[in-house]
Amino acid sequence: KHMADQGYQSCKLLSGAALHDPNIWVRSSEYCLRNRSTVSIDLLVWAKDQAEQGNQISVVDFQKKADELLHIREQRLRISR
Repeated sequence: KHMADQGYQSCKLLSGAALHDPNIWVRSSEYCLRNRSTVSIDLLVWAKDQAEQGNQISVVDFQKKADELLHIREQRLRISR
């Protein structure tokens, strides 16, 4: 079945900007976070790891992890300058 038929929504904000980047599908638009595409790969790896461990991820937990990853990325960019 197609993802949309299963209740998921495409999230362009987490998908990459390149032409061949895959669409990221979320079960709620609340998981589609603005200004987080720079950490989307790390965020999705974390979400996959959580799912493999049987953990449910709330929207709040997802947002907190995205913010944490963005903060780490910004710190690394400051240090490298």
